This record gives sequence, C-alpha cells and structure tokens, in this order.
Amino acid sequence: MEVEGRRVPGARAAPQEAFWAWFAQNTEFLKQYDTNRDPVLDEIGRRLHEVHEGLTFEIGQAADGIYDFIISAAGIQEVFPEVVKLAKAAPRIEGWRIISFRPRAVDGSKQKLEYGGMTLSYADFWYQSEDQGEKLGLMLFVRGLSEENETTVRVATYLMLDTALGEFDVETKIGSIELEALPEDPATMGLKPFKDLAAEVDRRFPSTAH
Repeated sequence: MEVEGRRVPGARAAPQEAFWAWFAQNTEFLKQYDTNRDPVLDEIGRRLHEVHEGLTFEIGQAADGIYDFIISAAGIQEVFPEVVKLAKAAPRIEGWRIISFRPRAVDGSKQKLEYGGMTLSYADFWYQSEDQGEKLGLMLFVRGLSEENETTVRVATYLMLDTALGEFDVETKIGSIELEALPEDPATMGLKPFKDLAAEVDRRFPSTAH
C-alpha cells in the first residue's frame, strides 16, 4: 500500500517487487546455475511460483557476457499478463538482462534440438500454411514422424517453433498445428522449408510489443 508515493511502514511488498528484491540480492548465487544447478534452479522456481504458479524461466550467459533471465509462461496464453507484469517490475540489475517470453533464436537454422532420443534441425521440418484470419494455420511435415513417436515429435515441434518464432508469436500468431510425416521430396510437393516460416509470419502480422 502506498500513500502519496510512499510505502506505508509494515505494508507487504507486491509479489513482483519481492521477487526482484530477492533476485538483486542474490545475483552471485544465481550465477551458480551451472555448477550448483539444482539448488539454484529450485530456489528460482519456488520464488517465481510465489508470484504466480504458471511462471517458468530460463537462465544463461550470453556471448556478450551478460546473464540472461528469461521469464516464460510455458506457452500458456492465460499466464502471459503475469509475464509482462513481472518483467515490467524488474529494476536495472548490473550484468543481467531481463527478457519476457522465450525469444527467437538468433540463427535457429544452425541449431539442433535433442529431445526424447531424437535429434532434429530445421532441415527436418517443412510446412504448408493456411490463412486463419488473425492467425496462421500450419501443417508441419516432420522427418521420422510415426504413430509410435507422435507425442515426442509434437513436443519437439513446439520447442522448434519457439526457436523459430519465439514463445509470444507462437501463441498469438499461430493457429492450428497439424503434423504429417515428411515425404521424400517435399519441394516438388510445394512444401516450404521451415527456415522461411519466420519471414512469412512477419510479413502477415505486424510486430507486437509486449
């Protein structure tokens, strides 16, 4: 509670403010996410769930030496406002970059995804698109898809879409997503390479600030 811009003594801080106060005071502990993995990640998760149980995160050090802390809704659109609220409440923390939603990979076409015993890259995905009004429907053709591994491939596909488009765009600009096995010669069937998907989404939909 605040009166004339001042916090009333004894009043409890908003959960977003409490989280960032803890974060700013424990940056050296947080930097141990790789060497002291379980305690660090468990404590971050616990603190985030005190703000909202739907929030998740990623943490890592970028090539420029800055530590990235990514606040995510795990693809649950109802939690998106909580991500925005927490990110906007973040203070400037030296050496850290606070990012709302899992961003697009800088060059996802060079990345490989390992999930459920499978290794997939952009080359393993082709697609057809369908205008669905405010969203783009996708038929994704995936190399190695079978009835036995469909569940695994579907999860991997969503992870690959996050890499290509970013979490926010996947949830707000992509409509139906269907999967089919990749044919031997997808180009002759008029399918489009996965690396072209981001450009198509950007052409169809203007960038949305969040």
